[in-house]
Amino acid sequence: LHAVLQRHGGLFRRATWEVIMKGVLFPVLDHARADEAPLPSADYPAQPPPAPSSNLVAASWVLSTAPLALSMCLQLVQRFQTRLQHMLPEILDLLESLICQDVESLARVGLKALGTLLMNVEPTVHRSTWDVVCDKLLRCVARCMTLDFEESGAVRWDDHVPLELCASIAGKGADAASGGGRSNDDDDDDDDDDD
Repeated sequence: LHAVLQRHGGLFRRATWEVIMKGVLFPVLDHARADEAPLPSADYPAQPPPAPSSNLVAASWVLSTAPLALSMCLQLVQRFQTRLQHMLPEILDLLESLICQDVESLARVGLKALGTLLMNVEPTVHRSTWDVVCDKLLRCVARCMTLDFEESGAVRWDDHVPLELCASIAGKGADAASGGGRSNDDDDDDDDDDD
C-alpha cells in the first residue's frame, strides 16, 4: 500500500486522499487504542519506559503497527504536502487524540509523530496553516499539562494567547531550522576578536 501511494499519490484528487486517510490509515490507528497488551511505562514522565521484549512488540498493536502506520501517514503528508494540506487539521486532531489519552506508549508514539510532522512542514506554507498548527498545539498542551500542584497552588491556563504570537514563534523556529539565525561560525569570529 505504501509503495503504491508513494508512486501514484500525485495522481489522486483531494476526495481520493480523504478516503485513503480517513477510511484506511486513520482506522488502523484507532485499533491502537484498543490494544490490551501490557505496555511498559516510565516511573517519571522525563524518563523513557523500559525497553519492551521482542515478544511484547510482536503482540502489541501500539508498539508494532501504530508507529509504522503513523510513519506512512507522515511520509505521505511530506511528499504530497500541497495535496494534503487541507487535511492538516484532521491529522493534528488524530495526533492529539493519540497524545492526550492514558496509554503512555501510545502517547509517546503520537508525540514523536507530531514532532516529525512539525519539523517537515514547509516553512513557506500559508500563515493560516501555521495558525491552525499553533491552535492545535495549544489545545494539546492545555489538555496534557498538569495545572494543579496541590499545596503549591494551581496554574490558570489562559487560552487567549494571540495566534500572531504563535505564528511568530513558529516562524522563528523555521528560520532556525533553515539556518536563518546566527551560525556557530559567527561565534568563532567573536572569539578571534578577543585575541
